[in-house]
Amino acid sequence: MSLGKLCSYTNTIILFCSRARWDNLIESDVDILIISTKFKGMNWRECIIEVFGDWDKKQMLEPICYTPEEFEEKKRQIGIAKQAIEEGVEV
Repeated sequence: MSLGKLCSYTNTIILFCSRARWDNLIESDVDILIISTKFKGMNWRECIIEVFGDWDKKQMLEPICYTPEEFEEKKRQIGIAKQAIEEGVEV
């Protein structure tokens, strides 16, 4: 899977859920956690719009966007960031 433009401004991309476990269906979405300094000062909607603008694939995308500082905080909590770390694959 090529992540195209997304890789040009991200610190880390973690693929998780069904596509990372290799039990996805053809119509499964792509769950990714994106860590980027580019998201600093942006609200979550602005981050999502930025990511969708750079997504060039047919599969539905489910991005979770964090700055490195937000990710450091979130990964210690129970939630999606922790799940991505535990079951995900860095791409």
